[in-house]
Amino acid sequence: IKVMTKANTKAIVGNGKVEGVELMDGTIIPATLVVMAVGIRPSTALAKEAGLEVNRGIVVDDRMRTSDPAIMALGECAEVGGHVYGLVAPLYEMARVAAAGLADSEDRRFVHSDTPTKLKVTGIDLYSLGDFADGEDREEIILRDASAGIYKRLVLQDNRIIGTVLFGETGDGAWFNDLKKKATDISEMRDTLIFGQAFQGGASSDPLAAVAALADDAEICGCNGVCKGKITGAISAKGLTGLDDVRAHTKASASCGSCTGLVEQLLKLTLG
Repeated sequence: IKVMTKANTKAIVGNGKVEGVELMDGTIIPATLVVMAVGIRPSTALAKEAGLEVNRGIVVDDRMRTSDPAIMALGECAEVGGHVYGLVAPLYEMARVAAAGLADSEDRRFVHSDTPTKLKVTGIDLYSLGDFADGEDREEIILRDASAGIYKRLVLQDNRIIGTVLFGETGDGAWFNDLKKKATDISEMRDTLIFGQAFQGGASSDPLAAVAALADDAEICGCNGVCKGKITGAISAKGLTGLDDVRAHTKASASCGSCTGLVEQLLKLTLG
């Protein structure tokens, strides 16, 4: 796979069918198929007509209330604290916040948390999360193994993880995410941190041991916001024995599938 950066598309060329893509610098890349990934754009037309405040999305506060407190908005159309979301997990949380407000059952508020970006296509495993901007108070730990196709990068600030990139070997993504969310001081494990959870304390690499050590509130499925405790609890309480059962009852691994390995390890761990 050849990756071209700073390559701005000018036109798709061809006579009756696609024959190539022309870049702004005049370069033509021969092609018989062009695939465009353009993302999503919040639908705000109705909100604008109603006179509600709109920015990238429909602006809401941490209780999902729009600029008109009698109207709520949630989902991919909503903008909370300058953020819009396209994954299911934060949208579920928006729904919980809105439901709590409508029922007047609790003072629940939406809190932003970074959502990992995961890519698993044509044999490429990539996990990215957090902040990677340069700063004098930041430092990096990097591991490169070109022969094995592995790259790992951790960005630290005040001995706490604020950014993670994993390429080729992404199994420790959930653990690094948990350390970031809890702002864990990594000083004592700094020398072995980049090697992952299984190597803390000098232990050998054991995937099941690493998964067993994850806290129950550690997020396993980022797409649907499913934590370890919910998965293991469902396996035990409902007698689940297979991946499809776990997907049906918890939605873990039911979307992009990048957490399938972790879910299978939890099955093995729980069933013994």
